[in-house]
Amino acid sequence: GRSVARSLADVGSHVERHVFDSVEPEVIADAFDQWSRAELGSAVANGRWYRVSVGSVASVVLADGRDVVIKVLPQRYSTRYLVAARRVQTHVWARGFPAPMPIGMPVPLRAGVAAAETVLDDPGWEVPTAPSRGCLTEHPFGV
Repeated sequence: GRSVARSLADVGSHVERHVFDSVEPEVIADAFDQWSRAELGSAVANGRWYRVSVGSVASVVLADGRDVVIKVLPQRYSTRYLVAARRVQTHVWARGFPAPMPIGMPVPLRAGVAAAETVLDDPGWEVPTAPSRGCLTEHPFGV
């Protein structure tokens, strides 16, 4: 609830009002917990962080010890679109690309659509300072 309260104070509440029909931090945290119990089989034990932009995102630790991120988008995003995006994410994750592992498929959460994935912390990779041979920044025709 505290992460939600901080976000509401910093960002506002348009998304929360639309998706959760509430701007009360406890109501929003409870919605994440109920969804997690139903879809992931475990209660939310602790919130790590909460952010809002085009949707609401909560990073949580579940009672069974898993660290997951739950993303909730307004229903203006079709299930077909979200399932297609989930399939692409699963494809790249399965081939070793640094992407969170999807958990299940998108399903309703109040007036939104939610999906979960594993937490993928920043691996700390360094950004190259100069293009290397064969880098995508080099023009393929030498122009």
